[in-house]
Amino acid sequence: MKIKHIIYTLLIAIETLGLSSCYDDKGNYDYVDIDDIKVEFPGNMGTESDIRYAERQGDTLNITPDVECMDKSHLTYLWERYTTGVETEILKKEKNVSLPLLVKEGAAIQWKVGTYKLRFTVKDTVTMQTCQKLVNVTVKSVTPIGVQVLTTTNGKTDISTIEDDNFIEGLEMPSVSYNYFSQQNKGKKLDGEGRNINYFHCSDGSALIALTDHDGCSIDMSTFQPNIAYEDLFSEEPENIKRMVNTAGVYLVYADNNIYNLDATYGLVLDDEPAFEPIFGSEEEMEYAPEPSYVSSESGTMAGSLIYGNIAYSTEKNKFLLYDWYNAPMPGIPFPMQNMSEDPYAVFNPSNMNAGNLVGMDYGIYTNYLFSQNQWALFKNETDNGTSLILYHFNDEGYNDGKATYDKKQVISTDKSNTELSTVNCFQMSTLVDDVGFFSTPDGVYSLNANETNNGLTELFTPSNGNERVTMIRLLKYQQSDEDTQAVNPTFFSHLSKSLYIATWDGIQGRIYRIGLTEEGQLDSAVEMNEWDGFGEIKDMCFRLQ
Repeated sequence: MKIKHIIYTLLIAIETLGLSSCYDDKGNYDYVDIDDIKVEFPGNMGTESDIRYAERQGDTLNITPDVECMDKSHLTYLWERYTTGVETEILKKEKNVSLPLLVKEGAAIQWKVGTYKLRFTVKDTVTMQTCQKLVNVTVKSVTPIGVQVLTTTNGKTDISTIEDDNFIEGLEMPSVSYNYFSQQNKGKKLDGEGRNINYFHCSDGSALIALTDHDGCSIDMSTFQPNIAYEDLFSEEPENIKRMVNTAGVYLVYADNNIYNLDATYGLVLDDEPAFEPIFGSEEEMEYAPEPSYVSSESGTMAGSLIYGNIAYSTEKNKFLLYDWYNAPMPGIPFPMQNMSEDPYAVFNPSNMNAGNLVGMDYGIYTNYLFSQNQWALFKNETDNGTSLILYHFNDEGYNDGKATYDKKQVISTDKSNTELSTVNCFQMSTLVDDVGFFSTPDGVYSLNANETNNGLTELFTPSNGNERVTMIRLLKYQQSDEDTQAVNPTFFSHLSKSLYIATWDGIQGRIYRIGLTEEGQLDSAVEMNEWDGFGEIKDMCFRLQ
């Protein structure tokens, strides 16, 4: 028995020595390359040790490896795709891969947006030598997901896109598609100065809504072509479109003569009815109509309020208004629960609060249920002594009595010799850590903390190209739901509030920068800053996820 055991052990050892060692899989890093089998990958976008390919959904993935061996007649080939960390499924038993990246129902193998790990195995059936290589394949959306950039040049507006690893797992090389909208529409651009671009998603599909001061369309995500043109987007032609906001999942377009909201019953599919209907029609309704100068928080509702409660502020009348969408007199018409500039709510009048000029309104972290976030407003107050930034946090105390309360935070103040704060132009709040936010001036981007009075600005970014000036910032944020969490690559949710996109303009071209942030809102030095130039004047940015 002992002799048999020794013979068996020797046979195992001989078989093990007969295996090739060009494995780069599962941590087998003790092997060394041998000359019998060598594999190279033409078209590899990575390195010899990090093999990468990328294609869009619906396209065909073609990989044609070069295999060198003394005698190829005894070789077998196998392509597999990892389904878990260790389990695989067979794709092909051939040397070359030619696979359509299908996502339609009934397809044998589904290729959703993301990065997949493939294993290529070459085996010599005579010598039993085996070579394995790992290949990463990134599947991108049919049309680019990621940052959607609205730009204007010489009175014409276009949309460019940026795809990066915030939206597609494993996409190490970001890609920019300049003027992508006109590329997909035979050179046609939107007329006028860009106003807003918003990403609309519902259970029936998704679309981009792009508006200029007198033009616009809803854009189909599968073709990036208009599915609703401007003449069909509104039931009546709005005069001088000023802005579009998403509040509590309802899209509002502010114009000179009315306010329009998206009729969700029709979604964004071309129909006999327009997508946007005017909110106010009768004289009784117009009595409650806020002016187009009203600014509300982008997305979200007031914390703890009814699910469709929100706060808006008029830059012309210098007053707040609290909306109640839930108890509206008729669907789609906001009911103003109070005019905060009149008694008994005069405390909300910024002139009484000595708040100064509104910089912006934004939502912060989520509270205890969907569509409910902390709401914030940042004001700039200039006096003979200098400039202060004052942050207001609204809450729902007294909501049942038809009013709300606020906490006042003077976060930064400078003396008259420092003019930096007098030019503050954009404001965002974190959804990770309460009381942490960001603001920009033409000369830089800064962080703020509502619980700290910081007379020395905490600088995150400074433009460095000639006459370049910061025009806006957009924090990576999204009003998530359970449905979206399942549909969108989880990598995106791990990056929320950890990336800040910065738009600049030097009079000739626009640039976009991306900087990494820690959870506390400070600059993450471990994340390399990205820079993309060559844009027109950037008017707005939004994030498309799927």
